[in-house]
Amino acid sequence: MNMLCLPVGPLQANCYLVWDNERRACAVDPGGEPHRVAATLARDNLALQAILVTHGHFDHLEGVAGLVAATHARVYCSPAVLPRPAGRPGLLSHRFPLT
Repeated sequence: MNMLCLPVGPLQANCYLVWDNERRACAVDPGGEPHRVAATLARDNLALQAILVTHGHFDHLEGVAGLVAATHARVYCSPAVLPRPAGRPGLLSHRFPLT
C-alpha cells in the first residue's frame, strides 16, 4: 500500500491518495483543488477507483465534484455524512453523486 498526502483547498486540509501495487487508487477527503489532485493522479499513473468522504465539512469535500468529473470515481461516505453532501439547504457541497 502506498500513500501521498496533498494539502488542498483554502484551509489546506489533508487529502490522501492511497493506492495498491496495481496503481488502483482511492482519494480520501479531497477538500479542494480537484484539478491538482487529478494532475497528481495522472503524473503518478494512478487510476482513481473511489473517493472516500470521512465527514461533511466543506474543507474535506469541496473537491469531490471536480474529481468525479475528471475521473468518474465512485463516492463513498457513511450514512451520518450523507445528508451534507446530498445537498441539504445551506450547505456548500451538494454537487456530486453518491454511491
